[in-house]
Amino acid sequence: MNSVSAVYGSVTMNSTLTLCVFLFNMWRRKIYWEFSSEVIPMLVVVLIVGLRGTLSNNIRTVDALLMTTLYPLSFAAVAILQSFEERQGSSEQGSLSLSVS
Repeated sequence: MNSVSAVYGSVTMNSTLTLCVFLFNMWRRKIYWEFSSEVIPMLVVVLIVGLRGTLSNNIRTVDALLMTTLYPLSFAAVAILQSFEERQGSSEQGSLSLSVS
């Protein structure tokens, strides 16, 4: 068994178990999810890195550097999505206050 595949297997099992416990607690306590702008970039980065890991057994230095740049890019994506979310929220609040007044 390749050590890289063993690491991927253990990371997948750990992440799956943690996600199931987290979602169960949210369901049990009836907590609503309001963090879409933070989760979407994270899922994109996980998919990109995961697909790259499944396509090859070797990770070159260039690939590692490119994957490392995904980290600051995900911060930028979160900032952009939150600014869109704030604009949408302020326009909805404004229209709501106009219709109520």
